[in-house]
Amino acid sequence: MPYLADTPLTPEQEEELALALRGGLKGRFASSFSVLQGGIDALERSLMQNAKPAMQMQIGDILRQMQCHLTKLERLAETTADLALRHTLGSDAPPRCIELVGYLQKLCGTANEELERLHYPAQMCLQAEGTFYTESETGAVNALFAQLLSNSVKARADAHITLRCAPDGTLLYTDDGPGLAPQQRALLQNGMEQTKADRLDTLGLLAVAAYAAELGWKLDLPETSSGFALSLCAQAARPPQAATLQSTAAEEQYRAQQLTACLRREFTAALPPR
Repeated sequence: MPYLADTPLTPEQEEELALALRGGLKGRFASSFSVLQGGIDALERSLMQNAKPAMQMQIGDILRQMQCHLTKLERLAETTADLALRHTLGSDAPPRCIELVGYLQKLCGTANEELERLHYPAQMCLQAEGTFYTESETGAVNALFAQLLSNSVKARADAHITLRCAPDGTLLYTDDGPGLAPQQRALLQNGMEQTKADRLDTLGLLAVAAYAAELGWKLDLPETSSGFALSLCAQAARPPQAATLQSTAAEEQYRAQQLTACLRREFTAALPPR
């Protein structure tokens, strides 16, 4: 349906336009990557059937490099589309009341399982007491921590990552990796533009800052003598009535699957195979 720029939209038209933009942008990315993936698969099959062993080995290495770059580009496109659409249209899912300590316990367990599946010795643990509630959209929270984790593990494969949750809603994320370079620190603190050559390597940090802004969480970088430290101040919510936190088994399973899928997609794209 065509829309005139100066014509006010009805709520129905706004919803139709939002769905068209969301589906069109992500659909185009998905379609292009499907074509490229199909081409790589076809080349691999042809190589195995028709080429001599020496050529299979030589061209096979090139195809594996192409597959690695394609996965990274797919990650870049997915993250870019998600952030662009969130900024323009908002999220499909409304904020919900999350008991943050419980969520972070599930995050640590799922992250450690996924890292073990990929043969990475890195570990994530939680230090927290009591309960804390926040009104947040879980998809953005999942994506924020997926980006943080992949950056930590990419910097150090056996990283020890710790999350501390204070009663006031401040989350302290630390690892024992090499820490941030000055440009990376400036990027998180000030949104500093990077050179063109640096942008792909700083994608995760850009996404962390963008998701934190989307959630309304204040981001800070405490001084540390070693490793990396990031403080996130979530928007505190009053303790809800018990009924607002009740979920069916199907809802809990769905949210667990969302978390696993988000971490698996990010780790597969960002972390080199081991």
